[in-house]
Amino acid sequence: MTAELRKLEDFKSTSRLCDRVPPYRSMRILHLISSVGLFGAERVAVELSKSLKKTYHCEPILGVIRNVYNPHEEISEEAVRNDIPYTIFTCRSQLDLQLVFSVRKFIKTNRVDVIHCHGYKSNFYGLLASKGQVPSVTTNHNWLTAHWKLKAYCFSTAYGSDSSIGL
Repeated sequence: MTAELRKLEDFKSTSRLCDRVPPYRSMRILHLISSVGLFGAERVAVELSKSLKKTYHCEPILGVIRNVYNPHEEISEEAVRNDIPYTIFTCRSQLDLQLVFSVRKFIKTNRVDVIHCHGYKSNFYGLLASKGQVPSVTTNHNWLTAHWKLKAYCFSTAYGSDSSIGL
């Protein structure tokens, strides 16, 4: 056994996340994203889903937050082209608590093991929905900003999630 495989086996045996997933099924990861087109963050979510599915035999699901006033579903079309399951969550206002309950219900019903949120809107709703349910990962795709609101967002997601990534 190589050193890399040994490290992976050690990680699997000590990871609380891997202990949550029954050995007879793949890990289900909900990638939650609010999209205004098919740009960098959306491509990262799709490519990550493809890679997780192919390399690690995970079950990625793209969760697209659809704004009823400015709907963009290009990422769901990209998911279809890449054979990635997706679901659409409707967002009716800037603060839509029904969206939190919809995501939470989806997590329970579909036995999601991890939620990976991409962007400030999905981080906000995804972290609220996942609290006490499943581990969360956030990816901040615009972390080099100077605006104080986005700096506050970066700070809150870094301390509100189980793991945070800056791109």
